[in-house]
Amino acid sequence: MDEHDNLREALFAFQAECGNVMSDTVVQSDEGRAYQYPKLPAAIDALKPVAAKHNLHVKMKPVFDAGEAGISCEVVFVPSGEVEDYGILPMPYVQDNPRSRAAAITYARRVMWMIVSNTAAEDDDALECLPQTTRRPEPETYVADQRRERRPVSKPPIKDWRAKKIKTFANKAWGDESKTKLTAELTALGVKTVEQLTEEQAQPLYHRLSKLADETS
Repeated sequence: MDEHDNLREALFAFQAECGNVMSDTVVQSDEGRAYQYPKLPAAIDALKPVAAKHNLHVKMKPVFDAGEAGISCEVVFVPSGEVEDYGILPMPYVQDNPRSRAAAITYARRVMWMIVSNTAAEDDDALECLPQTTRRPEPETYVADQRRERRPVSKPPIKDWRAKKIKTFANKAWGDESKTKLTAELTALGVKTVEQLTEEQAQPLYHRLSKLADETS
């Protein structure tokens, strides 16, 4: 194993050593197009030994919500216990049955390994498999006399389960002052209620309150 002084050094060395994961599977669509991607075992076989070499433990846990599965991920620097939190990667599933949920979890785990290692896989989003009419359009080119108004895209609010968890963690962490302190946090984020938070706003608050609640319990 390589010796590092802290998590940042180990993570940098890990990502620098990881090469892009080679595709090991070819799939043919109904339209006759073929696309390639690495299965989860190929990603783990290529990346997990490199993480272990640098004293990094990649810890993933499944998360479920209505119509959606996901993976939460933390990278732990074993010698010191330092943690890099990668949050939750949600992944919708088509049918509400064990096989469909397992497929969503497997896909999320594979993508999370790519994120943690800062690598890429060939045609990872299966773009080549899509019919020409359903592919993502190329970005529009705006010229001086044909400009269109660009409107900000509103982000969806957080899931009900996360809103409830934030309130629960706040009560455990702050006790009688939870209402006042949570209101101050929400005001700083520009919203009035927990339910109005976006995922991007909610995740740091969620993880911070979760750790505070653990410390006070």
